[in-house]
Amino acid sequence: MIRQVRQTTNDLDGRVAGDRAIIRFFNMAQDIIRGVKRDWSWLKVTDTSTTTTAATKKYGLPTLVSNTGNIDDIRYRYADGTNDIIYQLKFLSEKEFDTLDQDQNQSDNDYVTHYTFQEADSTNASGYIRVNPIPLTTGRGTFHIRYYREMADLDTVDDETLVPIPSLLENFAVAQMEKIRGNENKAQIY
Repeated sequence: MIRQVRQTTNDLDGRVAGDRAIIRFFNMAQDIIRGVKRDWSWLKVTDTSTTTTAATKKYGLPTLVSNTGNIDDIRYRYADGTNDIIYQLKFLSEKEFDTLDQDQNQSDNDYVTHYTFQEADSTNASGYIRVNPIPLTTGRGTFHIRYYREMADLDTVDDETLVPIPSLLENFAVAQMEKIRGNENKAQIY
């Protein structure tokens, strides 16, 4: 991408902007794209690494989730050898969940129906989900956590962007370089 920007701007020797500056322009473009809309379809992924543990109501979110605001929804797969079904779990606010979860004598049940978020701590920086009812059997359920990935900052020439049309980043970088040159009219084209 850097080579393409240099060719477009005819700055092959890096007099207008060095590689680090161009990478910074790419990161600025990624931030703008993410700021316009956080839920781009090309950032959406599903994590199925979390399975149920008997008598456990709190499960750590995968590290790539990064924060609960990136989660779109959570589905639950119940598979006991006879039944194999996937269904949507219902999200409840913490207060609503506490009301649902107030009966401490409630029996455990492998058909989880509700979840809420719990804040991160020193053990898990991504946070947790709490579920109701508490699963009865280990390994019978799997959480399908659908979330939107964060776009990592590009640090080196070899880094790749998640943006499916990299020319968006390239055009932004070209515009910034033209602004540095004082060519505002040409910068607006890009």
